[in-house]
This record gives sequence, C-alpha cells and structure tokens, in this order.
Amino acid sequence: VYLDLLYREDFARTYPGEEAGTAGIWKPVEITRDEIQVLGKMDNVLEKFLREQQEFLQKELLKTNAQADPEAIRKVLDAFVSEEGTKRPISFERKAERLVLDGKMAAFFQPLSPELTSTICISLEKARLLRFGDSHIELAHDALAAIVDGQRSAQQRSLRDALNRLNSAYREHEATGEYLSRRQLNSLEALMPLLTPRISQDIKGFMAASEEHALALEQAELVAERKKRQTARRFAAAGFALAMLAMAGFYAASLQYRAAAQNAAEARLNFAHTLKVEGKYDAALDQLEDIRFKSVLRNTQLEQVAKTKDMWQKIKNYIQEGDKMAAVDDFPKAIESYRQAAQIENDAHIDNLINQTTKDLETTYSEAIRDGQLLMSTRGGIERAIQKFELAGRMKPGDGTASRLLQESKAKRN
Repeated sequence: VYLDLLYREDFARTYPGEEAGTAGIWKPVEITRDEIQVLGKMDNVLEKFLREQQEFLQKELLKTNAQADPEAIRKVLDAFVSEEGTKRPISFERKAERLVLDGKMAAFFQPLSPELTSTICISLEKARLLRFGDSHIELAHDALAAIVDGQRSAQQRSLRDALNRLNSAYREHEATGEYLSRRQLNSLEALMPLLTPRISQDIKGFMAASEEHALALEQAELVAERKKRQTARRFAAAGFALAMLAMAGFYAASLQYRAAAQNAAEARLNFAHTLKVEGKYDAALDQLEDIRFKSVLRNTQLEQVAKTKDMWQKIKNYIQEGDKMAAVDDFPKAIESYRQAAQIENDAHIDNLINQTTKDLETTYSEAIRDGQLLMSTRGGIERAIQKFELAGRMKPGDGTASRLLQESKAKRN
C-alpha cells in the first residue's frame, strides 16, 4: 500500500495528465528522500489509504443503491473491530454469490441488511481492507483495527465502554450471582437503542432479571418503611398514660432518629454529587429527586437541593448538546457547549470532555491541512484539497494557514 501510493503520487508529478498503469505499462519514476518525507510515516499513509477507500467505496455503493446508509462502509468496517480496538474475526459461509455471516455476529452489522452487508464485505476484500479465510473474515492488517478504532465518535466510545461494563458485570453475575444495581441500570438506559443489537440473549436476560431484582429491593424497602410507621402508630395508641411515662425516652429516640435520617439524606446528597462528577447526570438527578427523609432536611438544604437540580439539568443539556456536536465531528461547537457547562459548575468529567474534544479538533485540523497539501500536488485532487482546507477552516475559524491554503487551492483550480 505504501509503495503503491508513493509511486502514484510521484507519477502524477512526473507525468502530468497521464494515468498510471495505462495498458499495463508502468513508467519509471525517480523517488527522492524529500518525497518520502512528504508522504509521511507508514501509519499516516495507511490511514489515508483507508479514508480514500472508504470514500470511494461509499460513492460506488450509492451509485447502485441510492437508499443505502451514507455511513454503510464505515459501519461494516467498525464491526470488524472489537471494543478493545483489536481485530474481530467473523465466521461466514458462502451461499451462491452471497456471504452468510455467523448468526451471533450478524448483530454487529445491524441495521444494515444481510444482502447489503455481503455486498460491502466483498467490495472491501477487493479493496484489500478485508481478508477472507476458509471460514472467517477479518481486517487485512492489525494496524487497520487501530485506525478504525481511532475514527470512532464520542458516542461510539461511550457505547464501547458500556459494552465492556455490561460484559464484565455479566461475568461477575455468573461467578457470584450479583445483579446490576439501579444506578448501573440507569447509566445504561440512554444507550439501550444502540446496545440492544450488540448484546446476546443471555445478557438481555441478565438485564431483565436485574431490573426485576432492583424493583424487588425497592418494594422491600417501601414495605419495611411502611411497617416501621405502622409499628410507631401502634405504640402511640397504647395509651396516654404509658405515652406520658415513655415521653422522655421517646423524645430522646426521636432525636436519634432525626439525626440518623439527616445523616442518611446527606449521604444520598453526597452520592448524587459523586454520580455527577462521573458524568452520570440522569442518575445524579434521580438521586436528588428521590432523596429520602426530605422532611428532616433544613429549609436551606431543601433550597440548595432545588438549586442544584436546576444547575445539573442545565449542565446535562449542555453536555448532551456537546456530545451531539462531537458525534458529527463539529468539534468547535461541542467544545463551546462543554465550556458553557463548565461555567455553571466545573468538574473533572467536563474537563476531560473539553480536553479530549480539543485533541480531536487538533487531529482533524492537522490531517485536513496535511491531506489538502498532498492533494494539491496530485492530478485531479484540487477539488478534494479545497474540501480539506474548508474542513480545517471549520475546525479553526479565522486560522491564517487554512485561509491561505484555501485561497491558493481555489486560485489553482481557477
């Protein structure tokens, strides 16, 4: 791949206007050290090759299937990479001209149809991105898995982390019988539409059983609380005389109960803050909404809870908007949303989002500048070079380098 791309780029400079390999004739070229350095390292070249093939194959697919998913090629490649960023071999068998993927693995390709998936796999094999064995298909090289993993969006990374947590919890359940807690179930709820096609029936059953277990625990807690109140009422009805004798002891016990209830409520408040710092805003808000013993909280504490709920809801909205922008690679808007969240109440989770998205922005900007400069020197590459410089400009509005290169490429096209 590296030598092929090196040859073709040098050919375009040496023989302007000609097509490499015409009629099976490969003209000689002289490759210099400077040209090798401009092309870049192996990993960069392989990443560029992957992106070009993805774009080309997606356009070819849409020519014959206009209704196909605009991200179909990328989604199929993504299925061949595990949550840990390594190659995921997928078993298959041939039936006539079509590939039939292993039933358990087919879920990784949803919602793409089996027919479309088969067509794409065959085209990826011709493009040297997939390799077919006797009984399985896998990426042609380990390095491709790392590149595909690096292209995953923030949402895909969240999905990968959720799958890892879920699989780990299931293994723990098989060993100890432990179920997912209500907090864990709430943290997975937002990703369930994406998780469902990727998890086995065993794990789906495990999650359903965990939901039933959590409901049973909550019901048991309510019953226990109700029994406590009934017991208290029976003691109160025992008689005025006995109540008078026991009043001093009851008063002391009441003070102890209120102190214990106050501690329990404050502990739940602290737990809510922990969930918020971990970025689990829905679960944190649920804790604030469901704080037990609210009756023992002071007015100032109740006001602070209400104020905190309002702040966290706004932070959640900004984070969700930022994640939505990051998922479509609009990193400047994503960073702006995260910073608005930080202005309300900053924490390590928000800082991490800002730092990671800033890195994604810088990477996208640098790649766009580099690719655009390479495309300017290739035959027929000027339009794509303009697109790359426009992308760099969107990453960094007002950037002098992107603006200058965009003007130069447009002038060269004209």
